[in-house]
Amino acid sequence: MNGEKVSWLAFSCTHSPLHDSDAIDWALGEAEDRQPDVLIHLGDFLEADAASKWPSEYDWTLADEFGDADTILSLFRGVTPNARHILLEGNHDANVLESNRIDPKLRGLVDYRKHIKEIADGHWEMPCRYIYNRNKGVFRIGQVTFAHGFEANQSPDEYQSYTLGLPYGLFVGGHTHRPQPVTQCMRTKAIPLPYWYANSGCLRDIDNVPYMTRKRRHQWGQALVAGESKPWRYEQSLMPQDKAWEAETLIRRMY
Repeated sequence: MNGEKVSWLAFSCTHSPLHDSDAIDWALGEAEDRQPDVLIHLGDFLEADAASKWPSEYDWTLADEFGDADTILSLFRGVTPNARHILLEGNHDANVLESNRIDPKLRGLVDYRKHIKEIADGHWEMPCRYIYNRNKGVFRIGQVTFAHGFEANQSPDEYQSYTLGLPYGLFVGGHTHRPQPVTQCMRTKAIPLPYWYANSGCLRDIDNVPYMTRKRRHQWGQALVAGESKPWRYEQSLMPQDKAWEAETLIRRMY
């Protein structure tokens, strides 16, 4: 690696207050050891149970979620004091401000951007909202595209590497809770395509999930994605016609 490359570390789906404290400690250790130039939370920092369409028997409040999320963000910022800190929205977070989720007369009162101090004080940048848009709904470092993710089909990360990523680039997402190693897309088994993808899994408790007892979660896991990339701007007319990044998925444990 040369000095022109920017190092980064991405994680996702802490789902406060359903985070796994041991997994958070592991991720904090990796962040402290690696000291990335950019630290990226890929979203679903809240469970946002109050904005769910489905009933639950959870007994915490939205204020409890805000408090736990604030603590987690503060811990990550504390171990990477020189990093740029990026916070992307996930679908759970966006639900707090989405129509038909919380009474519109109350929605402004529960805006997490006002109540989570790490965000309100500007310690974490939020460069985009949760929208499926390759220009306005993602964060990029050169050829590497970061987004929470929108798809949950059979091959969501591969599909999003085309729809949200760049040629010769890497798409890094979360959302599915299914870690993925850095993988090149294939047109056929013999014809590779110039797109790659990886998934950071989650840092939530993956054992105690009542609503998943009748669903498939055997691919769930706790992971991070770490890498380096040249910080070319997407707007530049001459993007490199080859990979200008390296990355790896670090898996702590699988369900």
